[in-house]
Amino acid sequence: MDRRAERLVPKGYSAQACGACRDITRTGYSPPALSSVTVVAETGAMADALTKVFFVAGPAQARVLAHRWKVDALWVDKAGNWEATPGLRIQQDS
Repeated sequence: MDRRAERLVPKGYSAQACGACRDITRTGYSPPALSSVTVVAETGAMADALTKVFFVAGPAQARVLAHRWKVDALWVDKAGNWEATPGLRIQQDS
């Protein structure tokens, strides 16, 4: 496995959980669905790694991944629409 992709996989998880990360790190292209991802985790390293995983997984899997790793997250798609896990208190402007 590419060393850059290996760093994206959180400890205790297999590379298959982040298989698409290998493609992104090879090409350098932005994932097609999301513009921004913010993850709140126990450590900065975990938040950084999971941010990349969420980008690659896309909005359909973001909530599932946040629940699985017990973190909170905010993601914004390319159209500017956003969604967040319930643990983040975010007020949307009118």
